[in-house]
Amino acid sequence: MKRRITVDQLQELTPEQRQKLRGLWQPTRYDIAVSTIDGSFFEANVDWLENFRDSEAKELFLPLLSIGKMIELLQDKAKYFCITNMFARTDGIDTGWGVYKPSHYNYSGFDVHADELCNALWYAVVKEVL
Repeated sequence: MKRRITVDQLQELTPEQRQKLRGLWQPTRYDIAVSTIDGSFFEANVDWLENFRDSEAKELFLPLLSIGKMIELLQDKAKYFCITNMFARTDGIDTGWGVYKPSHYNYSGFDVHADELCNALWYAVVKEVL
């Protein structure tokens, strides 16, 4: 099971989405982030930064969000949503993961699915939060 988003997924974000993600991210010990110095991405563990949350150094990093961090972002911003592993894949062969708003709360219309829970959560964060 995939536990975090990838650098490739971060690279797909627009500059505005990256900036919004930086603003929403509250770094905690053991978070994994990538440095965006000179437009290149380098993985780093943020343990070593004292007071990283208030540091200007935060502007040089983007988080490789974990499943838990994405759920927290959705709880804070989307309020009402459901996660299910009963979502049928588009090829109809197997089940996958779905993240959606129940119809009576569906103001934004997000409804995403993927083979991996991590990917389904990421698609929902991009669509609803960023």
